[in-house]
Amino acid sequence: MVQLTIWSLPSLIALILVGHTLHRVRKHRDIPGVTAMIWLCISVLVWSGGQLLGSLVTDAGIRMTLAKLEYSGSVYVATCWFWFALSYARRTDRTSPRLLAALAALPTVTLLLTFSNEWHGLIWQSPHLETHNGYVGWVAEPGSWFKIHIVYCYGLVFAATGILGFELSASQHHHKALVAVIAAPSMTGILNLLSLSPLNPFPGFDFTPLGFALSALVLHDGVLRSGLLEATPVVRHHVVEQLSDGIIIVDRNGRITDLNPAAAATFGIPLEASLKQRAIDYITTPLLPDLLSGRRQSAEITLGARAHHVAATPLSSDADRPLEVALVFRDITERRDAETQLKKIKLEMERYAHTDSLTGLANRRFFMQRLTEESERVRRGTAPLSVLVFDMDLFKRINDTHGHAVGDRVLQVIASVALEVKRVADVAARIGGEEFAMLLPDTDQAGAIKLAQRLRRTIGEQLIADAHGRPIQRVTASIGVATMSGTDRGLENILSHADQALYKAKDAGRNMVCTAQ
Repeated sequence: MVQLTIWSLPSLIALILVGHTLHRVRKHRDIPGVTAMIWLCISVLVWSGGQLLGSLVTDAGIRMTLAKLEYSGSVYVATCWFWFALSYARRTDRTSPRLLAALAALPTVTLLLTFSNEWHGLIWQSPHLETHNGYVGWVAEPGSWFKIHIVYCYGLVFAATGILGFELSASQHHHKALVAVIAAPSMTGILNLLSLSPLNPFPGFDFTPLGFALSALVLHDGVLRSGLLEATPVVRHHVVEQLSDGIIIVDRNGRITDLNPAAAATFGIPLEASLKQRAIDYITTPLLPDLLSGRRQSAEITLGARAHHVAATPLSSDADRPLEVALVFRDITERRDAETQLKKIKLEMERYAHTDSLTGLANRRFFMQRLTEESERVRRGTAPLSVLVFDMDLFKRINDTHGHAVGDRVLQVIASVALEVKRVADVAARIGGEEFAMLLPDTDQAGAIKLAQRLRRTIGEQLIADAHGRPIQRVTASIGVATMSGTDRGLENILSHADQALYKAKDAGRNMVCTAQ
């Protein structure tokens, strides 16, 4: 039932050292971070106490009960370490109860699953006793939820250690404390992982209490003796003062209470002259009241010729209104200019992708895309849709007689006429060699014929010269018109109907407008 071995010593030493640390920490109850440190010590005491009792017994049932007792403390160790890091970094012992509840939610679920493990095996599987070199240890395979818990705990430990490391690295005076807060969780973590891994040379023995004992010694010497808890993080000079981003602290009355050199340079005022001055006198944006009241957390503003992204963070609050707000200004002028230039390039590329290079009209791809869109709209309603298809009469003769350069000039003239005649909502496009089309939304047959006749007459009035300036033959166009509404079948064939009407005009003698059946 009872065993006395040297393997109980690590847990006993951890209890003594952590108990001493708790006694010292409790003397500084008014210092930020102490409450979290107290709960951290209590959690470790429960964990180590359970380990100590477990190392003394050889009964499987009692050992299972003690294992659950250990978890009452162990599941919250990482949460308390993270809580301590946040409290120290923010210099306040008043941590949001919601935040603490969120941090402790998963460990609490783990604890509940631990006490009900016999029903599901999510924490341990196949727990049993094993004897190794005369020591009877308790061994179990980790369950699926246990793995989730381990990942969560180590994530919190890494994050907390990173926060403390950042805060302490800002000052050369805290080098010893920096080493301590990195070494303590590292030693405990390594020994804990060794206990959980197949490489454990003593199955059933948990090396974690040994890690606690070493960590307590390191933290006692590096944190308590160095006066870390009594010291304020020296980050203003090393971080805030040297930031390229401007930082301004504004009180509830809209007056500047503090700012860094970057902000002073941005607004062009001496540091001393800005204090207790109205922020609105320097930050000339109508968005400032919203940023100070908490209605907006960020905004982009322009000050002079520079653009800034402003982030507003309440530092303290009374009821629903912040008492102080930190405004962080980041110069985004180059980024905004680059984005504007990129948008221009994108629009230009899209325009080139949708434009015929010779005439400047829409190309066939863009015309078909718009035709599909308008056809879908017509199917859902009753508004009609008309399409014109037209080309130059005897255009091949012009190319053969005067050359392709003159032929291209003819196409450009026709394109300019199409742009002049079309309405704002209409789409004029070159869909083939000398073939053009015009999309007329919300236009019935009568309206389409009227516009087509005007287009035909205007084309016929154009005077086009050859390469020597001599007028060439009069250019005429034949035009086919097709009109459909949502009640018509075969709406997708409207372009081919217009094309058939064009051939009717050609067969009828050219230079005329014909409609589809």
